[in-house]
Amino acid sequence: MKIKILYFARLRDNLASSGEEIELPSSITKISELRAYLASRGGKWSEAFNGSKTIRSSINFVLLADDADLIDRSEVAFFPPITGG
Repeated sequence: MKIKILYFARLRDNLASSGEEIELPSSITKISELRAYLASRGGKWSEAFNGSKTIRSSINFVLLADDADLIDRSEVAFFPPITGG
């Protein structure tokens, strides 16, 4: 499965990346598994995806829970919660 990942706000800053296209192993089918896969890169990746800070996710502009299924050729975005005022 190939997907495009976008990183926003503090994730973009901490990872020094706004996004990437990635070919996933066939065993990764859910957002939670993608997070664990990214965290397994170690260092700043582990801190970003295994840390205590909340990260929201979306697939093709739809906010979803971590148990959501990934879709081939989709766009997955990770970002901190957004509040307004």
